[in-house]
Amino acid sequence: MADDNRPLKYARYAVGEIILVVIGILIALYINNWNEERKDKELLKEDLVALKLDLNENLGALNYVRESELFRFYSMEKLLTLVNASPLNIEYTEIFKKDFPYQSNWIYQKSLPTVADEEFINLAFSWSGRHVPINLITDTMEELKSTGMYSKISSVELKNALSTYYKIVESHLEEHLYTKNYFIETTWELSLLDDGITYVDVSKIDSPLQYIQNNPTRIGLLKNLTGLSQWRVQMTHESIDQLMITLELIDEEIAKL
Repeated sequence: MADDNRPLKYARYAVGEIILVVIGILIALYINNWNEERKDKELLKEDLVALKLDLNENLGALNYVRESELFRFYSMEKLLTLVNASPLNIEYTEIFKKDFPYQSNWIYQKSLPTVADEEFINLAFSWSGRHVPINLITDTMEELKSTGMYSKISSVELKNALSTYYKIVESHLEEHLYTKNYFIETTWELSLLDDGITYVDVSKIDSPLQYIQNNPTRIGLLKNLTGLSQWRVQMTHESIDQLMITLELIDEEIAKL
């Protein structure tokens, strides 16, 4: 074409070929990006569904702990009342009881006794040094972060909700469980072992109350244990509230994918 003195026509042809190649490349890139984005959305949706399953398992565990700790609080408060002792903070305790009234539960299916009931006293004593550990599932959340899929979540509100939930659990429940709570419960158990008894086996004890009322140290420890149960009820309640918000936001994010 150049030999025939037709450079303009040749240039147009060359430009046209280049444009077609560029368009082809752009289309291929677009299709590739679209496929990658589609795969990411599918993976994110699967991860969010798995995360929701984990959080629902955690919700069951938190409700279980809240119910157990609520019983521990009311049962230990009743023990203190029966030995003519009061909680650490009477005003705070009354507010707590209004916010979290007693309910029959899997430990004790009856209402609180108004008199010294031997069955209840024995049960309360046996639960005085126990707590139900919180073993929350975090596998999917950790996987989301390690694979980079967490950054694919479009909702800033959901990310904030997840961050808040895990902070509440880690800072107010898990850490608290393995430090102060564990120390006081161990000290309580050791004080009973001095008399050759354990809180879990009341069958060999004539009167559990006498092991409390005749020992100021044990009364003090029981007050602290009652306060710790209050704390754990409040923290599990706060965690559950935040978890419910988070589950709703996960549903919204899944619906957008």
